[in-house]
Amino acid sequence: MEEIAIYDGDKIREGLARLIRTYNSRIGAIEIDKSLMIDEPRWVVNILGGN
Repeated sequence: MEEIAIYDGDKIREGLARLIRTYNSRIGAIEIDKSLMIDEPRWVVNILGGN
């Protein structure tokens, strides 16, 4: 069971970073209240680069 449960932490972090970036992009495009955007942590910028 343990061998099956192994996952790639780097890919999970990258996926989460892309999710945050996509969410912010959509909120920025359609929402008046920009306070709904997520402040990108430094690690997101490190993974995906600057906007």
